[in-house]
Amino acid sequence: MTPGQTLVWALARHAMVPLNHGAPRSAADLATRACAEAGRKPSAAAALAAAVAARAVLTTRADAAPCGICRPDRPLRAAA
Repeated sequence: MTPGQTLVWALARHAMVPLNHGAPRSAADLATRACAEAGRKPSAAAALAAAVAARAVLTTRADAAPCGICRPDRPLRAAA
């Protein structure tokens, strides 16, 4: 793992803390920074950053979620 990938990994892991403790906007900011640091180079760190960013952004917009993944009070529905 290169130093750049280590930074991306650390930022993405750091973003998981506020995401798991109810602060998705802070998590989205950190994960977005991790994605920016990753650039367009594929790596495990970049994949983690993208996944955390997507979850954080979707969690901030739970009412707009297309299915029940982020809304346990709503049943899952088939994709259109």
